[in-house]
Amino acid sequence: IDDYALIFVLDGDVHLREGATTVDLMPGDCFILSPQIEHEGYAPSDMAVSYYWVHFQSNLFSSASASSATLASFLS
Repeated sequence: IDDYALIFVLDGDVHLREGATTVDLMPGDCFILSPQIEHEGYAPSDMAVSYYWVHFQSNLFSSASASSATLASFLS
C-alpha cells in the first residue's frame, strides 16, 4: 500500500507481522503500519476481534517505520 494504516484495537487480540517485526496488540493498543512494507496477520485470535483500521497519508514521519514515541506524539 502507498499510505499508512492506523490500527486501534477495541476487543480481542490482534497478531500482526510488518516486515520482520511482529506485534501483539490488545484492547486499547494502536499501531501504525508503514507504506511499502508487507504486513499480515501471523496468528489467529482466541476470541472475537473488533478494531478500527484507518488509512492515511502524512509527511509527519521521516523514516519508513513509525516509532512508538512518534506515535505517542502524533496522538497527543
